Amino acid sequence: MNREIKFRAWDKDASKMFDVNILAIGFGAGAYSYPESNDEEEAIQVGTDDSNRILMQFTGLFDKQGKDIYEGDIIKMMGGYGGDFKTKEFMAVVKYEENGFFATSELPFMYPDHSWWDGCEVIGNIYENKDLLK
Repeated sequence: MNREIKFRAWDKDASKMFDVNILAIGFGAGAYSYPESNDEEEAIQVGTDDSNRILMQFTGLFDKQGKDIYEGDIIKMMGGYGGDFKTKEFMAVVKYEENGFFATSELPFMYPDHSWWDGCEVIGNIYENKDLLK
């Protein structure tokens, strides 16, 4: 499977999401977001040891509307428990854990159906839409 590798970052101080255009790995390197003008002096460093900016990776998957799904996204999906899948709509957060991307929910015993990535919908993210998780 080929997928595009891309990132975005949340800036806590500016309360703004940035696309990450360049990712340099190595000593003193980091991820950078450039404005559309590609003016190097306006570049914003994200990730690395800067705890005020949080780097999130694209999963390589799309929701039912064709929207990119990233770590930290809040998705709406169908699920259930036991053998009764696709019975209830609920929200989950996309996370990367150990060896892959997962959708986690605060609801006990709620499991997505087997094709949940195909039928899910991105409705926000944990930084800009915290209210969706209440």
